[in-house]
Amino acid sequence: GAILVTAHEPRTGKVIWQVRYRDDSTISRIVTGQGLLFINTGGPPGGSQLWAIRPGGVGDVTDTHVVWRMTDKAPHQSSPVLVDGLLYMVSDQGALFCLEAMTGNQVWVESLKGKFGASLLAAPGRIYISNMKGTTTVIAPGREYRELAVNQLDGELWASPAVTGNALMLRTKTHLYRIEQKD
Repeated sequence: GAILVTAHEPRTGKVIWQVRYRDDSTISRIVTGQGLLFINTGGPPGGSQLWAIRPGGVGDVTDTHVVWRMTDKAPHQSSPVLVDGLLYMVSDQGALFCLEAMTGNQVWVESLKGKFGASLLAAPGRIYISNMKGTTTVIAPGREYRELAVNQLDGELWASPAVTGNALMLRTKTHLYRIEQKD
């Protein structure tokens, strides 16, 4: 939410714990894994940040449960993905990062062309990263950057990709694409 993230008791809605962060603009979804919550916060003019938070505790746990913060070039809109202990994210300006999820240590960074807002999508052996001009870069997850493909669609691509069955769904301003291998 705005200014903080909270955990609630499901039956009553009572706040169990909270972490206060710097700004009030949380657009992307919270990603969970490795015993952590990964939360994007902030945005213009101060810049976005990504926080790794260990859930649990009681009351305000800001000083005790924030494990690490990424304070430079964090994504504002797109949600990261977590694959095999590595967190992948793309900044709005195209800096693609691979971080160790537990520590926030950078494994690699690569520069992609374009502006980005759609969330990343992980599928077995692949991560899809789409820019706003309709270009989707496909990489292999891992400790080294390995590009598998770059594909161009007509129209602006702002929506995050989705999966249905074995098909990849991509929506531009003018088209809906279903990409699937025929048997």
